[in-house]
Amino acid sequence: MSEYSDWLGKAISLENGLDVRFYKRIDQIEETWDRVSDGNLMFSVPFYKAVEKAPPSDIEAIYAVFEKDGESIGLAHFQTKHFQLSKSLKVDEA
Repeated sequence: MSEYSDWLGKAISLENGLDVRFYKRIDQIEETWDRVSDGNLMFSVPFYKAVEKAPPSDIEAIYAVFEKDGESIGLAHFQTKHFQLSKSLKVDEA
């Protein structure tokens, strides 16, 4: 994910005064994640740490923190996978 390194951790302004910051590891935002999350085990720091230790093949995590007026108000977790579309499409050559 080196192509993303220029915006990781930096505020990106959205509409309505919202900003979002992206991170590659949960430990970079552990305190914020614990404070803002709702306590759901599948959305918890220990869960994501376990997944990071044994990630699914060829999948990388991205964590997002949404902020308004400098206060963290929301979270998101994304998984990315690089692939070549031309090799992934099944084309019927009939």
